[in-house]
Amino acid sequence: MRNYINNIRLMVLAIAVMVIPSACTDNFGDYNRLWDEPTDLPNAVAYGLLLKDMQTQVIPAVKNKYQMNENLLGGGYGRYFASAQAYDKGWSTSFIYYNPSNAWINSPFETTMTGIYGSWIDIKNMSNGEGMNYAWAQVLRIAAMQRLTDMQGPIPYSEMGKSSGLTTAYDSQEDAYMAMFADLDDAIKELTLFATSAPGDRSFAQYDLLYGGDMSKWVKFANSLKLRMAMRISYVNPAKAQEYAEAAISHPYGVITSNSDNAAIELTGTGDQNPLRWLVEDYLDVVAGAEIVTYMNSYNDPRRSAYFKPSVSGSVYAGLRLSANSQLTWRDRYSLPNVKNTDKLMWLSASEVAFLRAEMALNKWAAGGTAQGLYEEGIALSFAQNGLSAADAADYYSNSTLVPTNHVDARGDAALSYSPATPYSVTIAWDDKDGDKQKLEKIITQKWIALYPLGTEAWSEQRRTGYPRFYPTINNKSLESGLDLVGPSRLLFPPSEAESSPENYAKAVQLLGGADRFGTKLWWDVKTDKPAW
Repeated sequence: MRNYINNIRLMVLAIAVMVIPSACTDNFGDYNRLWDEPTDLPNAVAYGLLLKDMQTQVIPAVKNKYQMNENLLGGGYGRYFASAQAYDKGWSTSFIYYNPSNAWINSPFETTMTGIYGSWIDIKNMSNGEGMNYAWAQVLRIAAMQRLTDMQGPIPYSEMGKSSGLTTAYDSQEDAYMAMFADLDDAIKELTLFATSAPGDRSFAQYDLLYGGDMSKWVKFANSLKLRMAMRISYVNPAKAQEYAEAAISHPYGVITSNSDNAAIELTGTGDQNPLRWLVEDYLDVVAGAEIVTYMNSYNDPRRSAYFKPSVSGSVYAGLRLSANSQLTWRDRYSLPNVKNTDKLMWLSASEVAFLRAEMALNKWAAGGTAQGLYEEGIALSFAQNGLSAADAADYYSNSTLVPTNHVDARGDAALSYSPATPYSVTIAWDDKDGDKQKLEKIITQKWIALYPLGTEAWSEQRRTGYPRFYPTINNKSLESGLDLVGPSRLLFPPSEAESSPENYAKAVQLLGGADRFGTKLWWDVKTDKPAW
């Protein structure tokens, strides 16, 4: 892995030499001390290009990496997408069948670790682990590592960058989370200092693909990320979860509460376009998933037209079950994601934050509002994000009769339709007479709809809470029985690590607390009353 990281460093710096832009950097020297500088590039340029590269790695923005690490993994497991041509492409050894080849399993780990640490190590060395740019890099690092640990469990984290060796020890997921919280707190303090002392400084605008150099908005993102992580551990460590969650929303800059502050990459700044559009329109690989479309059809959700296109054949909104042996000739019968090349790549939205706070309020924590008010705010923010009005949102969240219906396959294939043994009964409108379990199901179901297309985050929340209820998968080609009825609890450790670092791999399995299997639950996955599908 270390050699690969070095190659990335060289590529980033080589590009920097060719494209050194002009920039206002009057305040830069006040916030970083430079040592061991790898090139003669101006200070701001060297940092800026590395930070810009890190931003494209949190959720990989390059189409092939996005495909392997988000769309075909979390996108399927979060039940937003299905494969348009799994049979035609010979994808029998892929994530959707729970039987991925070594190349598939290696990809999320290797892409994330090399993509993030190639730049982060240079920034750490250049800054001596101090200053605003290191704090910014830490936030980006944590945003990516939170995704990775929630995929597989134990990861290398606390020892990264401490030596020049080729291997790095793993942390348990609990230790990784606690280290990330501590690092995030330090980064928030440093970014807050910068944003407060230099509120108008936009020296790094050309390197900031999300906020145009406005560090106050990066503080809001970091607090919102902290809130997301806090709720992720709410069942395994509720005391710490409450502490971190309440600290995040009570910070002077607070969390993301407006769509104008949503964390989303402006991909035109990378010279590329939204990677999902490539997969839909050029690769012809993606159709809508059965669950997301059926839930939205059942609720008569007006966001459908923002998320998906009606099928070419039939002109209806239709989704395909996960792991069906799909063929390209089926594609016209199902909806395609409605995505443009200029669409931003979302990381974290105001809507998600509102739903996180609604769950806080349900837990009787200090959330800055009531569970009902924040639940309805989450829906309204999602509607506004997708071009719909507050009145549209109010009509939607006031409906107390609509419930999810059975799924009927658009091609009339009975094997791909689904009628649950116990009909799904979750409605939309908040009802104070409901118990906490019913209220949580409402919050997470609507949060899941609003999170689209963040499949990996949706998968994590479904594993944590058991909501929403999904459909069994069609084909389970793994050696683990029952995955089709409950879904995978994690992703396997990369075989490349087992081959190159057998001692670290053995330790990682020990830290996992169970066999290196899809069905082994992660540290935070301890809720016992999840509903059956």
